[in-house]
This record gives sequence, structure tokens and C-alpha cells, in this order.
Amino acid sequence: MGTLDNFAGYTLKRIKHESDGQFDLNPQNTVVVCSTTVVAMYEALGFRVLPAELADQPRSVSPLNCLGTWWNALRKTKVTGWPTSIS
Repeated sequence: MGTLDNFAGYTLKRIKHESDGQFDLNPQNTVVVCSTTVVAMYEALGFRVLPAELADQPRSVSPLNCLGTWWNALRKTKVTGWPTSIS
């Protein structure tokens, strides 16, 4: 398996294309959750990135804090049908 140096840009273009333009993701409307080497790719494009692996988190961040941050990001989406609380 090879690598794709412009993975982040390619992925964003693919999402826009596959959604027929419904999702035009940019740093103003998107927080990226990812891990490993692609973090730097999204940051280079101006995106705020939440690490997806606990090993990538600063020691002061607990798994529950991360879950809360991800949940709050999901709640702000305009996709319908998301639950309104974690229970």
C-alpha cells in the first residue's frame, strides 16, 4: 500500500464531490478528528484537529474530556437525527 502526500486535501475534495456539494468542509465549519501522520496535513490546511488516539493526547486530557469535546462538535453539526444527549 502506498502513501498519498495530499491525503487531507484529497479527502476533503472527495467528501464534497461524493456529497454533491452538500458538505463543503473548511476550517471555519469543521473540526477534524484523526490520528497519526495526517494530523499535520489537516493542520497545514488550517483545520483544528482533535487527536483520535489517547496516546496523542496531552497528559492533562482524560478520555472523558475528549469524548465531551467530540460530542459537542457532533451536536453542532446540521445533520438531522443526532441524539440530543449521551445516556
